[in-house]
Amino acid sequence: MLTFGLAFLLIGGSGLLYWIQNHETHEEPTRSIAARGMVTSNDANQPAQATTMPQVPALAPSSDAPPPSDKASADKNQKSMQLALARAHDGLGKNNLQLARSGILWALSLQPNNPEALRLRQDLLSREAARNAALKAARSCVVQERAMCAWQNANSALSIDSSSNEAKGLVARSMR
Repeated sequence: MLTFGLAFLLIGGSGLLYWIQNHETHEEPTRSIAARGMVTSNDANQPAQATTMPQVPALAPSSDAPPPSDKASADKNQKSMQLALARAHDGLGKNNLQLARSGILWALSLQPNNPEALRLRQDLLSREAARNAALKAARSCVVQERAMCAWQNANSALSIDSSSNEAKGLVARSMR
């Protein structure tokens, strides 16, 4: 049941991210077209429009602000970075190292030198090392046919990483 819940959470999060990215993608061209063009009507019932259009002075690009496409891209990148870091924090908060890893890798793909993402990666690596040590001890206990030892170490690994399928399997196996 936990696996289905986790799968639902990951699929739902991916769907939300896809929707957000497509929603932003579809809005931007509309804004650009509306800013550059004008609406005309082919309807014969409309009054005739003047043949001369008022001239609008062109705005020189400011050296301070990036061009609209760069600003939109930067805004999208910033939103993606916030989502990636939120996913990483959520995963670490729930001891779900798989979710944390995906958020951290996503964040680092956007900004490879982001200090927060690098700090989170170090936290993740130390937790993974602790989980792996607990799993190694549990596997050793299984080989020695020490069920209680295997159960304790597998539970320890599971408390470090709730997404560890190996730890879940070892807990279930040691309970038989």
